[in-house]
Amino acid sequence: MSEAAPAPPPAEIQPPVEALPAYTEEWLTDIPGQQYSVAIKVPEAGHITGTLRVDDANDYRGVYVDLFAADENAPPGSGKALLHTLAHEASQYRATEMSGHFTSPAALGAFGSVVGRENVRFTVRHGEAATDVTFEEAMSDPTRYIATAPLPQEQPAVKAHDDYAIAA
Repeated sequence: MSEAAPAPPPAEIQPPVEALPAYTEEWLTDIPGQQYSVAIKVPEAGHITGTLRVDDANDYRGVYVDLFAADENAPPGSGKALLHTLAHEASQYRATEMSGHFTSPAALGAFGSVVGRENVRFTVRHGEAATDVTFEEAMSDPTRYIATAPLPQEQPAVKAHDDYAIAA
């Protein structure tokens, strides 16, 4: 009589991931092994650009939101969809945090929705001094701060483009 195979271990519970809109992306190598740029276009929503900085010696990979803009007739939530798409794309290269200088309450609010407002920490834009300002306080004048938060971790990723690709 053969024994039944043991039950597989329970899968790790992953946080829910919103369905990503269809998008196109283009990665460029700025400094091989250190810095990469991406431009993402989400049809009928808008576009977003970011810079992935890599410092494997210090175990750091972060994406900086350079700019994002919703199309003129984009539906509500388009800014959040753009940021979510950049977060997803950057996480494919093992980025662990996202930051940016968000210049409006709507942009900062979209960022907070993607990464979780409770996870956002702020530095003063000029001087880069850390501050204990709350998310609600930063919303009153977001131009003063750089917002940074850990990226929600998705499935492990292994994306590569060419011989200048980001090492996995």
